[in-house]
Amino acid sequence: CNRRESASQSTRKRTKFGSFRRKRSKQSKGDPVKLYVNKPNASCRMVWLYCVENDVPFELHFVDERRGDTATKEFHALNPHESVPVLKDGEVVLFESISILYYLATTHTAFAGFGKR
Repeated sequence: CNRRESASQSTRKRTKFGSFRRKRSKQSKGDPVKLYVNKPNASCRMVWLYCVENDVPFELHFVDERRGDTATKEFHALNPHESVPVLKDGEVVLFESISILYYLATTHTAFAGFGKR
């Protein structure tokens, strides 16, 4: 085992399937973020899987666009475009998958300093 392997393994833990998962950062130990998703939507699955793989604490809320769940006044207050995914973290509300992923990467994972100079 060389130094590079041992140093990288010390910051990660091994899962039961043999792959590595990064340790949870100190910033992600607060209240869980609320994630509003629709199961068949690929953008929703992308954000959902990011939260699972990076140990971001979250509450999952399923929204069915076909039933009109996005047309309610409560959901319109979160997202005026009435689409999913939507992330609510305290006072922060985001409703585009790329902006949600960037926000999670900069605040809730081991890469919390990503993009800052």
